[in-house]
Amino acid sequence: MPDGGAAAPAAPVVGAPRGAGAARVATRPSAQTSNVLLMRPRLARGNTQLQVPIGLYHSTFFNQATHVVSGHDGHRRPISATRPERGKGKTNTLKLEIPEAKSMQAPVIRFDRAEGQITYRVYEDRSSSGRLIAQALEDGRQSSPVATVLTKPSTPDSATWYRFI
Repeated sequence: MPDGGAAAPAAPVVGAPRGAGAARVATRPSAQTSNVLLMRPRLARGNTQLQVPIGLYHSTFFNQATHVVSGHDGHRRPISATRPERGKGKTNTLKLEIPEAKSMQAPVIRFDRAEGQITYRVYEDRSSSGRLIAQALEDGRQSSPVATVLTKPSTPDSATWYRFI
């Protein structure tokens, strides 16, 4: 898998503990317009299914897209609604299959929006491009205002992290 470009960051969620341990939190995507989204997903179902938070899906970045395109093989990957029983049938996340992440221990993803299409590339966080993405996400937790969003602020290790750059 090619180890192409990486990026720097800029949008909100839970901040890491600072100083005396006070957590800084941002809980929704920034209203800014951005063409790059960085993500550290927590994948399910065989390490390939990404849960896209509904707020992120409705952001100007995804703009309720019906699919994304793999930058690895050009395949279109549909974005589908989930209707969990515990949510009484109401959609609270959308699912997206990312098969390139299946064998990775700690995948990170760069999504690029251009000409009405969203393309993604997945990297192991230890690769050169993956390290840049992981560092940008971590830097966003420390920035002021907080730029990295965590889906589960109280448990960052099991949360999906994302930020716009």
